[in-house]
Amino acid sequence: DLISCRNVLIYLGLHLQKKLIPVFHYGLKNSGYLFLGTSESLSSHKDLFKTISSKHRIAQRKATAIRPGAFTAAMSQNLHQHPHEAQRNHEADIHLISQRIVLDEFSSRYAVINDEYQIISVSAGLQVYLDPAEGTFQNHIVKMVRSGLRVSLRAALNDAKKHKRKIDVESATLKFDDGIRRVGITVQPMPQLGDESGLYMVVFHKLNKLENELRPNAASGANTEDHSELVEQLERELSILREDLEKTVQDLEASNEELKSSNEELLSMNEELQSANEELETSKEDVQLSSEALQQTHTDLENLLASTDIATLFLNESLQIQSFTPALEEVYNITSSDIGRPINHFTHLAKVMPDYPNPATVVKTGTTSEDSIELQDGRHMLRRISPYRTAAGTFSGMVVTFIDVTKLRTAEDLRPKLRSRLVEAIEASGLGREDYTLRVANQRDPRA
Repeated sequence: DLISCRNVLIYLGLHLQKKLIPVFHYGLKNSGYLFLGTSESLSSHKDLFKTISSKHRIAQRKATAIRPGAFTAAMSQNLHQHPHEAQRNHEADIHLISQRIVLDEFSSRYAVINDEYQIISVSAGLQVYLDPAEGTFQNHIVKMVRSGLRVSLRAALNDAKKHKRKIDVESATLKFDDGIRRVGITVQPMPQLGDESGLYMVVFHKLNKLENELRPNAASGANTEDHSELVEQLERELSILREDLEKTVQDLEASNEELKSSNEELLSMNEELQSANEELETSKEDVQLSSEALQQTHTDLENLLASTDIATLFLNESLQIQSFTPALEEVYNITSSDIGRPINHFTHLAKVMPDYPNPATVVKTGTTSEDSIELQDGRHMLRRISPYRTAAGTFSGMVVTFIDVTKLRTAEDLRPKLRSRLVEAIEASGLGREDYTLRVANQRDPRA
């Protein structure tokens, strides 16, 4: 069903390629496929394969009678015959010779052609109907047939190809060695080889002689009848030519319409491409503006992070460092080259650093937690952990801030002492009570 031979033929010579392609044809089933490489082609074997995809180098086998190696196999078989089979083979040879004589001397001549009218196979004796033109050889049966048969043959081929049925024509005359005879032409599609075979058998029948050749004594009557028959033949050929001309004109008109349609489609595609190009230019400008705005925002953010005194750390779900502010170096021994590493791999400058909560828990609850830590230099920090909120409104990772609360902690430590002194001062002056309520006051403050 399929033969794949990719990028092999290019390493073989032309003579080997011409021998190998028919072998592929013989090995494939009817309508089987041949798959070649992108640098290989079947240009010299179009009679054996039909191109399915020129881009991908896929071809389909045409049903033909060519069987490479058949004669070699037959010769090899004859060499291995036993002596006791000689008599039987001799009788078979007589039968085959008789069949050959009947076929050669008494049967019609034929040719097998493809759908492009190229000759695939011929019978013996067909040369009496052919007259190849001088110059470059053209494997086209209409161009090779004798001039008296071309019109009728072309008409029969066109009808058979159009209607997919057998066509018989008996209007042609041709001069042979025994005189002028009518020639019948039969074009028979070959569906037995497959519905898509595209093969036709062209058979030439030698019919009766013209009357003037059979009755030489009645010259005048024969000439008159011959002239009438000639006129009828010419009229038939003229009618066929007119039909061919009309068909050609119709085909040209159809091709012209297709070309016009294709031209309109190309113009439409050109306009669409221009429109797409303009949209692309507009999109390019929008992207450039967005990129500039994003760059400006990034610069602003970098300046903001660099100028703030609050140590901020951004962690992902695996506690890996995404970014941080320069002030974080007062809490961790960390540099800008450490981005992407887990925070637990670094030493800190705190006396005791509480463990970080599970990021999944922080993201799930969406709550903020706080811890107090003391640095080795005596400063106090408030560690605040919050979930990282994305632009889409979801949570991803954590934001950790370290706020210096040393002054607040010092003020809290001085608060009891200051309160004790204030109480002592109020009791000594007798102007107030411990609950800070005013007992006696002047009605008017002289400083007011």
